[in-house]
Amino acid sequence: MLEDIRNSMAYFRETLKSEIDLPESHRRFSNIIICGMGGSAISGDVVKDAFKDLLRFPVEISRTYRLPGYASGDSLVVCLSYSGNTWETLAQLNQAIEKNCKIVCVSSNGKMETIARERNLPYVKLSGGMMPRVAFPYLLSALLAVFQNLGLVSVPELGLEKNLDKIENEAKRLTERVNNTFPIIISQYPSVVLRYKTQLNENSKFLAKDEILPEIHHNEVESWVKLDEKFSVILLRENGEDKEVSNSFDIDKKLLDGKNVCEVFAEGDTRLERILYLILLGDFLSYFLAEKNNTDPYPVNVIAQIKEYLATHS
Repeated sequence: MLEDIRNSMAYFRETLKSEIDLPESHRRFSNIIICGMGGSAISGDVVKDAFKDLLRFPVEISRTYRLPGYASGDSLVVCLSYSGNTWETLAQLNQAIEKNCKIVCVSSNGKMETIARERNLPYVKLSGGMMPRVAFPYLLSALLAVFQNLGLVSVPELGLEKNLDKIENEAKRLTERVNNTFPIIISQYPSVVLRYKTQLNENSKFLAKDEILPEIHHNEVESWVKLDEKFSVILLRENGEDKEVSNSFDIDKKLLDGKNVCEVFAEGDTRLERILYLILLGDFLSYFLAEKNNTDPYPVNVIAQIKEYLATHS
């Protein structure tokens, strides 16, 4: 897993080059629905966070069994499932077919590929043989490739490799501060904090909490008087923050004075690069926490148990 994390940007670039043949009809839509679970859905969150100032259409991330009621022939529906067998996503794919939506499928294989081939739906095939959470760079870059093909975004060159050693060492430093605590992760980007939480859940087997600025200033902060040595707080920041964001983090630091607070500043020339800097740091952190506690990061036995139960009771 460690080498996969180190190779994340190579995986990202590999799929970003995908040639996607979209029919002309797919270029006319009024809304976008991204269907997926776990890392597939988080890839949609990243696109929204990174390009929120540029997207000209409403974009919804659908993490459930059913498409929103407004889904129609005017909707572009992108279904992502690394395995191609995520049943919630397949259920939405079938509904999108029934509603005559404009559909794009992304997977490495599985039932999704079969459906896409049989119905001649636009399909992006990913490299296989990985765990879905490790395949996040493939899923994100495939989604960005679709958006770029449609002229919705222009994906900039990313220079994260030059900071790779720095990011990995920062993750090792954070490991010492976060170990044996309940981490509360705070960022202005929902995609970043959710990725941290889920990676800590799955790889490290840690409980964790994700919080978003400025929303926490309307609720969460009132509970901070209860924080003790069992908790750590990770402030995920970036160089060149907007003044409002910087002021929000600064007041949080004052409120958290004397607590176990870790602060990180992402580097990068673009918002996408800074978001991926933070996500890469979180991936390393989840691995090093697992390693420190002699935890195998690969098995997700409870998740497998749930999938088996639902499959036999559907």
